[in-house]
Amino acid sequence: CDSRLNIKDQVLVLSIGDVSKAYPLKVLQQERIVNDTVSGVNLVVLSGSNRSLGAAIYVRKEKTFGLPADYDPESGLPKSLFDTDGSEWQLTEEVLVSVADPSQTLQRMPSHQVFWFGWFAFHPDTELFEGP
Repeated sequence: CDSRLNIKDQVLVLSIGDVSKAYPLKVLQQERIVNDTVSGVNLVVLSGSNRSLGAAIYVRKEKTFGLPADYDPESGLPKSLFDTDGSEWQLTEEVLVSVADPSQTLQRMPSHQVFWFGWFAFHPDTELFEGP
């Protein structure tokens, strides 16, 4: 097994085409939000509280997202995000929705949480997010 993580560390994983990437939950819980690019697709990766293993990945297109100033990390995933233009986006299970223009949506990406050893066994070429 790969030694970059402990075998039972939990990771949030996704595959886009032939590229796979793993985000350790312990790193995501520290960062809370990560603007990243995988296989040419711009993504925003979110994590909830230390008590909750909730995490999600959405397409972000050309936007860069940040958390609201009043976000409480103990409350789980944020209910909204703000892009660099100051526009608010609401989180749903399927999409991010622009508050100003609800016709603008950004899709949630298929992802799931697994143990590192299980993912790495089937995806040995996976990229690993190790922090900013």
